[in-house]
Amino acid sequence: MLRSITGGRATQSPVRGRLWTSILVATMISLGMGVGACGGSSTAASSLKVGVVDFDITSVPAQREATAVSQAMKSIGWTVIQQDAAGDIPSGNSICQAYVTEGFNVIVVDVFSGSEMAQCLSSAKAAKIPVFFLASSIAPGMAGNINTVLPTAINELFIAAVKKATNPQILSLQYSPAVPCLDRQQSMDQLRTAAGIPASIVTRHEFNVNAQSTDSEAATVAWLDAHPASLGQSLFIWSCTSPPAIGALAALQEAGRTAVQYTWDLTSQLVPDLENGSIAGTSISNTTVLGTQLIGMIKRYEANHNATPENLQAQALVLTQANIANYAAHNAIAAG
Repeated sequence: MLRSITGGRATQSPVRGRLWTSILVATMISLGMGVGACGGSSTAASSLKVGVVDFDITSVPAQREATAVSQAMKSIGWTVIQQDAAGDIPSGNSICQAYVTEGFNVIVVDVFSGSEMAQCLSSAKAAKIPVFFLASSIAPGMAGNINTVLPTAINELFIAAVKKATNPQILSLQYSPAVPCLDRQQSMDQLRTAAGIPASIVTRHEFNVNAQSTDSEAATVAWLDAHPASLGQSLFIWSCTSPPAIGALAALQEAGRTAVQYTWDLTSQLVPDLENGSIAGTSISNTTVLGTQLIGMIKRYEANHNATPENLQAQALVLTQANIANYAAHNAIAAG
């Protein structure tokens, strides 16, 4: 989890940043990964050493994707090391720079943006090590990115439902500092505007990333108090990821109220809520395809370092009451 937030951004003391790096380097050395062992990306693509900067292992949606691509790379014989940045920008840069020092061939960064990982990208560039991103937006210095925001399908369903409703009110549970949440939010706003739905019916809440469910529950309680049932309004809740959706649902159940709610990502906790219709729909990335996409991107880069960085789109799967039971019966779902 993040240790502190200032102005919507993660912060970390210099001591903790150095500690992260020291622990990481010690761990790698204990695994026999001496400094300079694999210099840059000149090693054949069949034997790459890849360092993955996990965004936050407590963030189930993000970790699902990072773990899936790591397993895919291991399955073809690549050596893969994952380290948790705990959602902390300085820690993410420190982990990346340790991978550079250790001479990894490839670095993969989950969720963080290019600007947030500027130190990482600078160090990697100097060492001629490519850095690929997941769930971010393509930016200068990146070797490639796979966009896992998947904004369109869920936002279209959400806006269509709002458009048909009488006297609708929207609660938007958002987290603008994170690229996936911001992109989803902006997509929703664009579709809302295009549909002629006024911004005045939207109440926005930036949830605390350290307490997503409980903070969103409290925000939903306040919103419900401001929109009592006696007003006869049609209530809608938009959550940029599943933990806030779970918190909002807890508030609705406690108050004996209902709202149409759409979100993203999937955990075992969300399954029964989809099955009974409490959550109208969610969207997840196809992680099998995601692993294949990343491996292909890395191999293409290894074949031509001068190629234009790729910006691929992950494949989306929309889950609703109509198909969640079948999906859950045939797929492993992360706890959460």
